[in-house]
Amino acid sequence: MPSSRDSSIWKSLAVAFGDGLLFAAGMALAQRAARRPKPAPPLPFDRTALKAVIAELEARTALELKAANQQHEASRELLAAIGQTCLDASARGAGTPACRVETRLDPCPPAPG
Repeated sequence: MPSSRDSSIWKSLAVAFGDGLLFAAGMALAQRAARRPKPAPPLPFDRTALKAVIAELEARTALELKAANQQHEASRELLAAIGQTCLDASARGAGTPACRVETRLDPCPPAPG
């Protein structure tokens, strides 16, 4: 029959073995984390390229604003012509038109530059 002292030795050996396994696993994880590649440093900021992009955006915006202003002006002219047609028809007595023309239209702001 084994003595209680023998049981204590086996228990101590099992605990030490378990501790060793945990230590080895921790070391392996730490070494793997240390071997991970470091992130690349950020690229230098190119102010010249940024200025070129901003200038291109400003030019495109100015062109689009100019086109919108031209379209707005064409719409104003069309509305004025429709209104005049309604007024002419009303003056000739062609019935009672249901037209009412507002002559005040605000223009779009001018394009920059």
